[in-house]
Formats: sequence, structure tokens, C-alpha cells
Amino acid sequence: MRGGDQVHVVLTWIDDYEQAMLDEGPPGAAEDSPGVYEADVPAELWTALVAAERAREEAHRAVVEAFGFAADLGRMELPCVRWTGTLDPGRSWWDVVLEPSEDPDSWPAGPVRLASRGTQRDAVSLVESLPAAFHVLDPVGELTLVYRERLAVAPAGWGPSSSPCSRCGWERAEHLHPQAEDPQ
Repeated sequence: MRGGDQVHVVLTWIDDYEQAMLDEGPPGAAEDSPGVYEADVPAELWTALVAAERAREEAHRAVVEAFGFAADLGRMELPCVRWTGTLDPGRSWWDVVLEPSEDPDSWPAGPVRLASRGTQRDAVSLVESLPAAFHVLDPVGELTLVYRERLAVAPAGWGPSSSPCSRCGWERAEHLHPQAEDPQ
């Protein structure tokens, strides 16, 4: 808030950063707020501070760009030579799935996973252990009669994956030498 040649400024002390944050604000913004203070400061002083902060941001951006860092992407503009990250071998399991109802007005309209097991044998065993007809809760909390013959066993899971590079932020496959890894 500007009043003549004064600007009303709110100072907020941030313990985590051990620094004061300054913002232009309305009178009364600091009421009953610990670590928040307010005062009127000369407008030319505030204008000089704002200009200095903009100049610092521009200089900071120029230095970041000199590193080859793309701030808008949150990573280097080009991938580094060696990917450093985490490889995940993937995981698989077997789902016990209730097939969709033939009646379009009945639940379920699409396949529904009722259970998962680590092996196909365990999933088949689960299906075989169920009675010919049993009840399950549908999404609205009502018991619905289900017949074992509508159940299927289906493979599920995800394949191998890798994290983005911890040095440059690029995916493993996008590196200049994706097969080269650090000997760490």
C-alpha cells in the first residue's frame, strides 16, 4: 500500500531460512501473528530494493543458464555422460478379477479387481476356495451376489524402470551413453 512517499511493508521472519521476507501489504497484516511486523518505509528505499531484487534475479538466471541448467525444466539442458540413478526390476502378480456384468445397468460395468496374489497358482487357489456364489461390497456399500464362474485370473504388474539421473535430471535412455554407469 502506497501512501504519498511512504510504502507500507510487512516483514515476516522465517525461522527455517533464518531470514526476513519483505512484502508490500495493508496495515494490520501483522496483528496477532508471531514473527510478523509492519512499518512504513520511504518509497524511494522500497523502489530501490525492488529494483535490486529484480537485478539479482536476472543475474541469478544468467549464471544458472551459464551452467546449462534449464530452470523451466528443472534439469540440465543436455544430459550428462553417465546416468546415475536407481534401477527397479519391476514386479508382477496375479489379480482375481470379476468380469463385467452382461446387464449394462448392473455392477460392475467394467472388470473389477477383487484380490491379488503373488503367483498364478495362489490366485487360482483363491478362486477355487470360494463358494459357487458369494457376496461382495459394491462401490456404494451394498452387498452384491457374485458367482465364482464370473471370476478370472489375470497377470498384473509393471516392468523394469529407472529413475531420472540424480545429476542432470534426464531419463536414463536420453543419456549420451545410456549403457555407461558409474562404477560406484
